[in-house]
Order: sequence, then structure tokens, then C-alpha cells
Amino acid sequence: MKKFIMPAVIMVMATGAAFAAKKGDSEKAVEIGYRLGNMGEAACVETPKSCDTNGIEVCTWNGHTLRQLDETSCGDTLFEVQP
Repeated sequence: MKKFIMPAVIMVMATGAAFAAKKGDSEKAVEIGYRLGNMGEAACVETPKSCDTNGIEVCTWNGHTLRQLDETSCGDTLFEVQP
């Protein structure tokens, strides 16, 4: 009986972990958009616009493509918030 229960428990736990990991990948996160700084400005300049980390249409503000702030630079491109 023990030989059947342990593999079954491990299988159920692995399946649950796989679904939890997949759900986290598909969720969108709303973040403040940053634009690349001009000469004499910081490398990344905060804007008043919020954007999503996932999407189709690139998030822009006053003609600037907005990006996600990484530790020291403007990293990945952000996307427009969809209703």
C-alpha cells in the first residue's frame, strides 16, 4: 500500500505546482512607465502613466516608448493597459 500512496501524493503535488507556475506567468502586472532620459537627465525618467508587463500595443507617453525600471536601467518595453 505504501508503494502506491507515495507516488500518488508526489504526482498530485507536482501537478499542483505546474498549474501554479503557469498561472503566475500569464498574469499581467501594472507598473509605472519610465522613458529613456535625454542628454543631461537621468538614464530612466519616471512618467505619470501606468502600463502592463504583457500585452500587444506598446505603451507610450508624449511620443516616448515606456519601459520597465530594472535595478539600474530602463529594461523591457511595457504595454498599454487593456480594460
